[in-house]
Amino acid sequence: MSTTRKETSFFDGSTETAQIVGTPDVYSDLALINVSKLPAQSHPLLIRNSIQLMVGEPVYAIGNPFLLSSSMTSGIVSQLGRVLQLSSLGVPAPEGNYSIVDVIQIDAPINPGNSGGPLLDSSGFVIGVTFAIETGNTGATGFIGIGYAVPSMLILRVIPALKSFGHYYHPYVGIEYNSTYTDGVHVGGITAGGPADKAGLKVGDVIKKVDNVQVNRGDDFVIYLERYKSPDDPISLTIDRGGSTITKMLTLGIRQTTS
Repeated sequence: MSTTRKETSFFDGSTETAQIVGTPDVYSDLALINVSKLPAQSHPLLIRNSIQLMVGEPVYAIGNPFLLSSSMTSGIVSQLGRVLQLSSLGVPAPEGNYSIVDVIQIDAPINPGNSGGPLLDSSGFVIGVTFAIETGNTGATGFIGIGYAVPSMLILRVIPALKSFGHYYHPYVGIEYNSTYTDGVHVGGITAGGPADKAGLKVGDVIKKVDNVQVNRGDDFVIYLERYKSPDDPISLTIDRGGSTITKMLTLGIRQTTS
């Protein structure tokens, strides 16, 4: 586990040394810190499963935008299930070849300094952690109406693993897919020696179901895996191959990391 230490400031003005627990997870932009002493007024926030969210729900973001501590902004859930390529956020390869998935899109104003702050629902439950804003390839540094948050469903998987094991491993299939295709997962490329290659998938296959759950697009597929699966889990794939329906069993691998 990492022994890196950071200075942490609290709302009452006190500071404590915090230790980073494990290896921060680049594929969810989450990390875990351990602080030996918290202010007496501190209380834990309760977490709601983000799968229950609906578009249009009110949300509230808390953070320190432009060093304005403990700021709160409000908005709504603009959309659910976004998939953001890490390279578009400035992350280099190999991590940049992958995505943060199942992302919550919001219109509550967030700016530099909000990242890592909680996203709350109208009852005060944590439904996500804000981590990025859309710049529209303009180089804008301020909010333009689209913000993103890591969903609590992913938080509930990553943070316990960091606490217990010091790392979190994401599932890996080893395919490239056409993100605009909407009649399944169109396999456009296969990594040699990867799980899909070993399972006998071929370029041109169209995955229709995973574990008997219908997937209409590639993003549905990776969201399902991130929500419910881990490396070494077996999955069943129903595939359209040239008009014929076949079934393949695949054992998930571990997504590449340089950590």
